[in-house]
Amino acid sequence: MQTIFLAMFAADTIFHLVSIIARWKWSRYISKALLIPLLLGCYLTGAEHFLLTVFLAGIFGWLGDIFLIRSGNIKLFMTGLLSFLAGHLCYIRSLLYFTGSVNPGAMIAAVIAAIPLGFIIFRLIRPQKPVVFPLVLYGGVLMGMALASFCLMLSRRDLLGITLFAGGVCFLISDTILGYGKFREGAHINNLAVMLTYITAQACLLLALAKV
Repeated sequence: MQTIFLAMFAADTIFHLVSIIARWKWSRYISKALLIPLLLGCYLTGAEHFLLTVFLAGIFGWLGDIFLIRSGNIKLFMTGLLSFLAGHLCYIRSLLYFTGSVNPGAMIAAVIAAIPLGFIIFRLIRPQKPVVFPLVLYGGVLMGMALASFCLMLSRRDLLGITLFAGGVCFLISDTILGYGKFREGAHINNLAVMLTYITAQACLLLALAKV
């Protein structure tokens, strides 16, 4: 059953990316709304250790996708951001559940590296004052999720750990591109780059967490 959901997800992903390139509005909206439900189908039918927080992370991600379909509306955009923030918190809880022992030295090094990286991303996006605080909060949680995936990779030292870390990194890249296009004056959102990295992030996290 998981194979069926995985095949449907792959087909929907290809159709969604083609819809972005071809500028098919409604097929892009519909295919985007199907991405996370199909991934959750993969998780539910293949999870060796089901965690409610992983499932909730997918649900919040799906809600974020729905709200961001019309990203030109700032209220919907911020609501979508809140949904993704809740999803990242669920991912952090899930990743830490599987982490086990953490190398303190590696953790300190990762935090030290994350501070200048976060500053660079913030300067790159240059958000307007009314949204500075929520974006800083969101960015901190997003960085925390990437760090949690890094810690799990260090504790496992296998392909699943690398896949989970790749998911955290892809989320950082996707949201940076989205924020740059949304808030940087004169910039435009590259929907193809955003969705390609976002889909990769969700797939790496949900599929790998099904096998951890």
